[in-house]
Amino acid sequence: MRYLKLVFSFSLLISAKCFSQVPEGINFQLVVRNFSNTLISNSGLSMRVQIKQGSSIGNIVYSEKHTVSTNQQGLASFVIGQGVVLSGNFSIINWANGPYFASFGVDFTGQNNFQDYGTQQLMSVPYALYSKSTGSINNSIQHYNSGNSSELIATLPITPSSPYQKMVIYSIPIANLNTNDILQASCEFEVTNPYTYNVMIASQIILANNPTDITGIEITEANGFNVDQNMHHGVVIKTGTLTCSANYPMKYVNVIGYSASTQALANHNLIIEQDYGRLSVLVFK
Repeated sequence: MRYLKLVFSFSLLISAKCFSQVPEGINFQLVVRNFSNTLISNSGLSMRVQIKQGSSIGNIVYSEKHTVSTNQQGLASFVIGQGVVLSGNFSIINWANGPYFASFGVDFTGQNNFQDYGTQQLMSVPYALYSKSTGSINNSIQHYNSGNSSELIATLPITPSSPYQKMVIYSIPIANLNTNDILQASCEFEVTNPYTYNVMIASQIILANNPTDITGIEITEANGFNVDQNMHHGVVIKTGTLTCSANYPMKYVNVIGYSASTQALANHNLIIEQDYGRLSVLVFK
């Protein structure tokens, strides 16, 4: 039982970033640790992905294998749907007939002796795949992004208790949204904790009236994870989908963040960077 809890805790480290692409697939990134909670840096490994329908123990409709390498921060990237096929056909999955779950197996030696590495529900299937499944292909797709940068973009105050000090990390203006337009927002950024205590960071993507608003229509839930002490370049990745319920001449897609620790001192901040990416928004009209 203890082993199962350990594996489940690692599944919480897995985050998806999904967006429309050709050929079809789901971009996926995860921070890899072994079963002793040691970060696996600059290493090759094998990853098995199983897509299960209905629940985390549902029928396996598709399975594939990836050979991946982690970077210095233990980050591995691959595209679900473009691995070596073990069973099934990714292109004929009916995404409208979900929910679907991704179960992961890992072999740290790069072979095929996979150990259970956790399961995560695919909360936001790329809308292009969903449209293909349902036959509902939209007339146009608009793409907005904040651009790439390796520069510091924000310092996020660490507060010891509620109410937490929220702030906007990214913001993108979106004009002329119409009823039933679908927004798919995906963001990623780096966070550095230079202190000798762990810090919780939470983030959320919203549709707001102004670029400085910290409240609005929810695109993703507000959730977070712990950033270990003296940890550099922890990666936060979020994705979500929203169907517009009205016409909006002008809105802003904002990424909101806040951090907390009971050990926080005055003027302590997490350092927010975007070395790995940006805020990206697709509008399906």
